[in-house]
Amino acid sequence: TIKIDDNLIFEKSGSYEMGRFGYYCMSQRKVHFKDFTYQSFIDFTTNPQSACTGEEISVSPFDPSGIGLPGFVKEVHWDFGDGTTSDEIIPTHVYENAGSYEIELIVLKDGGCQDTITKDVTIHPHPTVDLGNDLDLAACSSVILEASNPGASYLWSTGATTDKIELINIPTDTIIWVEVEKYGCIGSDTVAIKVE
Repeated sequence: TIKIDDNLIFEKSGSYEMGRFGYYCMSQRKVHFKDFTYQSFIDFTTNPQSACTGEEISVSPFDPSGIGLPGFVKEVHWDFGDGTTSDEIIPTHVYENAGSYEIELIVLKDGGCQDTITKDVTIHPHPTVDLGNDLDLAACSSVILEASNPGASYLWSTGATTDKIELINIPTDTIIWVEVEKYGCIGSDTVAIKVE
């Protein structure tokens, strides 16, 4: 971003190697540019930005599609907000408990300068699904199975997509399973039905 007297004259987003900007004034001759200031800065990305408990996330102090870690960076220190830290450049981390965590990146730069950047990451729990114990039923019995998780989506082995199903006149032994998805996290359970 280039501004003159707080007026934006040039802005280009991206990840670039250290170098120089050149200026040429098309409208006036003998123009002199002076009093330039610059600031080297860094940011980080999380992939993904939210995850499920037990899933791996990675953090990177630069755009992975760009040029890599800028040359002015000497060290990086990560704090994942759950009591764990890392000094790797692109570490991975697994959160065991659901919640919102603040990830902190401390960057030590040339000249002893330091930047601190923080971002939040949300960790969702896997849905709790309990269809109950396996069942022993009389022939041609019926049963209702429920996997209620408000706001979730469902997929039963029968093809149903509701939070509960009713099995009517069960003729033979069968195994029923359900997958419950919420916030991209999946929980499941299975019940075996034995027909006398």
